[in-house]
Amino acid sequence: MAMDAATALEFVDRLVYAKTNKRLNDLERRVFLGSWQGKTYEDIYPVKPEYIEKSVAYRLWQKLSETLGEKIRPLA
Repeated sequence: MAMDAATALEFVDRLVYAKTNKRLNDLERRVFLGSWQGKTYEDIYPVKPEYIEKSVAYRLWQKLSETLGEKIRPLA
């Protein structure tokens, strides 16, 4: 059975919380869901896609990599 985006997000958020005692913020959640759905950073946040890519997404993938103990990056 495949995991849907919302279930995957909640799973990852729980893992991050268990490790850092902090939840994913709204933009991190938006980036995770958008990436899961194959969207570009411009699709996810058209106002400032470069900010999303270079700041929010970069830190999110780093945080997930540290939490899971392996390199995590977007599919696109």
